[in-house]
Amino acid sequence: MSRSYPIWNNVTACKYKSDKSFGFVETGGIKIKIGSSAKNSHHFLETLITKREGKYKNVPVWIFKYSVDDVVVKISVFTDNNGRPGEHWFTKSKLTAIKSLKLEK
Repeated sequence: MSRSYPIWNNVTACKYKSDKSFGFVETGGIKIKIGSSAKNSHHFLETLITKREGKYKNVPVWIFKYSVDDVVVKISVFTDNNGRPGEHWFTKSKLTAIKSLKLEK
């Protein structure tokens, strides 16, 4: 049985034989820890995606925001369709400004 969520995550991991997926209604966060085990893991980053009503150029819209460690890196704006996201207007991303992250040797 499938549910309808405005925010949907497809997860691929080596421990699963197939993709796993889950959805959110308004806000979804993921805390990622790294290390060598469950007991030896440390905070690495936190992601958050939100869906909120708003206005853009005086028009009712739905705004989806994706942030990493409280920094908004991408937004998408949809028209309002009777209280639900409608037509996709545009997406803006700060990620295009990041060419690459390289470690110095």
